[in-house]
Amino acid sequence: MFRSQVLILLLGLFPAVAQADILIEDAYARAASPAATSGTVYMTLRNTGPQTDHLISARSPIAAKAVLHRNIEDADGMMRMIAVTDGLDIDVGCAARLERGGDHLMFMGLTAEMTQGSHFPLTLSFEKAGDITIDVPVDMTHVPGAVVISGHVNHDHSGMDDTATSHEAMHQHNTQMCAMKIAD
Repeated sequence: MFRSQVLILLLGLFPAVAQADILIEDAYARAASPAATSGTVYMTLRNTGPQTDHLISARSPIAAKAVLHRNIEDADGMMRMIAVTDGLDIDVGCAARLERGGDHLMFMGLTAEMTQGSHFPLTLSFEKAGDITIDVPVDMTHVPGAVVISGHVNHDHSGMDDTATSHEAMHQHNTQMCAMKIAD
């Protein structure tokens, strides 16, 4: 009996190893008005693994659906949003930013209010890393880049100068921002 329980516990660790190749950083949502039926989620997805991974979908219990949106410039020079249905590739050693004024996750059919200070679970499904669920804070005052890796433990910042550049450099993890590629 004891061996079976230990084996079950050990097998439960393997999905966490696969998830370690995708780091989700600086996730937050913008609060919607009480009457809103949609909301937005932003984050950086960083691939530290040995191969390209693919974001397949996203879901949360607070929305009927979550859709990846891309902002594009039309022929008249106007920016407009389009839904991306094929997901998102994240190359090895690269990061994809979902950000305000850029590509982002749009929640449609909100089933709960997104109020300042609240939190909700978000599950991102990747081709290789599998499902990764994070807790997303709703924050209208969030400054992108000011919050470090989701689940990142506190560490000593003594001896650093006060520039954001130094702190950001400390968290680069030897990766670079790469152009976000929509899957073919």
